[in-house]
Amino acid sequence: MPGKNLPPLGLRGGEILQVLLFSILFGFALMGLGERGHTLRAFIDDAAHGVFGVIAIVMEGRTGRRFRAMAFTIGKFGTGAILNLIGLIATFYLTAALFVFVVLGIIARIVGFSIFKFLAYIKDELLIVLGTSSSESALPSLMENSNGSAVPSRSSAWWCRPDIRSISMARTSI
Repeated sequence: MPGKNLPPLGLRGGEILQVLLFSILFGFALMGLGERGHTLRAFIDDAAHGVFGVIAIVMEGRTGRRFRAMAFTIGKFGTGAILNLIGLIATFYLTAALFVFVVLGIIARIVGFSIFKFLAYIKDELLIVLGTSSSESALPSLMENSNGSAVPSRSSAWWCRPDIRSISMARTSI
């Protein structure tokens, strides 16, 4: 098949591991260029802001479609069809809340900060995740706001972006 391998590193085939490895190696190579690589880094940073802007626009529309799908399901099959789903969701959120407040709360106390202050700091991102059911929609704004003392520096957050997104996509697909 002519042109089968035109996109580099399996972009067309969905082979994310090769793309991730290339992204990390390319980032290290750019860092090694020093000042000569500054223009390309600035361009990639600006392009990433544009891509994340598009993702934010798409994510804002996802919530409405979910409510329409739930309304259709309840209207067609009755409330009995959704009761098991409500129980599953309630169990998930109870388990998540216990983990955050008990396990992470204890770890945060040992390290020396309050889990409640940290949650208040990222409350906007948590509401986005709750509304879209995806952490990917909150990732751009969380990385933009990562200049406080409770989170990594902006530069380290942006260099970790390929890893964070791939982990987020893997978690979402599970």
